[in-house]
Amino acid sequence: MNNFRFLFFILICCTGVYSQSVAQRPDRKESMNRLDEFVDSYFSASSFKDLGGNSFSEAQAINFRNLFSKNALIFDDITPQILEDPTGGSPYKLRSKPMDEYLEDVHKNFPGGLNVQILNSAIDYSRIDSGMISMFYSRVVKGKNISQARFENHDTLQVDISMDANGKYQIERISPVGSHFSCLNDKDDDGVMDNLDACPQKKGSIRFDGCPDTDHDGIPDNKDACWDEFGNEFNKGCPSSTFVNKFGVSLFTSIAMNSLTIPAPETLSYLQLDKDATNMGEIEMKNGMVTSLLSGIEVEMALNQKNNFSLGVGLLMNKFSTAITWTGFKTEYQAQDIAGNQYRQRLTILSAQEDLDISTITIPVLFKYKSKISEKLGFYIEAGPALHLISIDSKATASFTKEAIYVYKNQAWQYTATYSTNEAWLITAEQVTAIHGDPRTYFQSLENQGYDVAYQENSTPKDASFSMLGFGGIVRGGLMYFLDPSISIIGGPYFQYAIAPQTVKDYKPIDRIESKNQYNSVLNGVKNISSQQIGFLIGVKFGF
Repeated sequence: MNNFRFLFFILICCTGVYSQSVAQRPDRKESMNRLDEFVDSYFSASSFKDLGGNSFSEAQAINFRNLFSKNALIFDDITPQILEDPTGGSPYKLRSKPMDEYLEDVHKNFPGGLNVQILNSAIDYSRIDSGMISMFYSRVVKGKNISQARFENHDTLQVDISMDANGKYQIERISPVGSHFSCLNDKDDDGVMDNLDACPQKKGSIRFDGCPDTDHDGIPDNKDACWDEFGNEFNKGCPSSTFVNKFGVSLFTSIAMNSLTIPAPETLSYLQLDKDATNMGEIEMKNGMVTSLLSGIEVEMALNQKNNFSLGVGLLMNKFSTAITWTGFKTEYQAQDIAGNQYRQRLTILSAQEDLDISTITIPVLFKYKSKISEKLGFYIEAGPALHLISIDSKATASFTKEAIYVYKNQAWQYTATYSTNEAWLITAEQVTAIHGDPRTYFQSLENQGYDVAYQENSTPKDASFSMLGFGGIVRGGLMYFLDPSISIIGGPYFQYAIAPQTVKDYKPIDRIESKNQYNSVLNGVKNISSQQIGFLIGVKFGF
């Protein structure tokens, strides 16, 4: 402290502000020495730590208190009030407070005391006649409080000191001339320490854990999906009309009504087919519309800033069973018997039924639009092409008749059977009945001899499997109810169409030589099948 005494002496000499009454006092030197000791005591006690100590010292605090008058006001060194500043200034506010309150705050908040560094000082004796002396000094005060905030204050203070007739000094008031307060571990100066600050690089609000609320909607920017647009809490800070998620995943199921369209074969591969005598008949679904349970998952990505236009791709699975019937089929074509004679054979399918198990995996690519009706209610429209992977298992049974038509040609006094479109000798049920009575025995005897005829024959059930690639489209629409901005219940009707083309080769419904009179599935004879599906979808959509 000798350096401080020397500094005070120089400053006193420099200011030269001595009143005549002081100059005439015989104990001026003694008074100055007392003042010197008083200032030394103030500077040495203001850290509230014993020399070399690491904790708050009650003894130092008592020494410090004794330097002040009873009701002295002191400008706070370093225990700030932390208040929101609507103008954007620093939230750390220092204020003057009574001495006892000041000491109590320092003791409570700074268990390690304060680090005080005096930079310079000066004394003003201009009011000494009235028993007052003012001291000005600048300093740096540092401290770490109980919440680990590292405060630092650069200030310049005016200390008003009273002197009584006996030369006793007491501090009446300490007031600021200038002060710059900061928290070293609060880089954005918002009142929230960096380790607790949710937005440590942005000056924010204490009530929002250090994050700003740019649009003043009561939702901090770090939790506000639309930080620059006034919104509401339910919609994550966005307006009610805004969708907050760029990505979505939907899980859904549907009660679906399915139907198939399978045309009659366009061509048959029988030899010398008589088209005029051929009727392909009709193929119909036996059960009409068939109910099934469809399930699926879709992912989507928004294409615009409002997130109401998006592109989605999905995976849908559907399985149902139905049956098709084939009636009215009749054809005539060239055949050859065991003797090498050519003749015309007539084939009639009395009945044919195929029980179908159909599994479909659909991959749609959908363009989606959605809009809000209210805060929690919206609607959607979706449409796009789809790829269909179709698997069909068929179990078929059929009943049919085979009849023969022979035409004899006279060549060199010999009659030779030949193929012709003109009817001659008919081995038909009607003719045999007229000549021989019961046709079953006659037909059976001819079949035993090798003729490809039958009064009525039931084919052995035959299983067949088909895999085909189909193309189509989907149209959907419905309502959305938002449980929160990222989860909604969706539901509405939809329509789906698919057509599956395939290559047809050498189709014969019944052929004795190749299939031993087994029925050959009609699906082998058509160039395409189509399916239609209508239903009502319900599901859950998750946003991200």
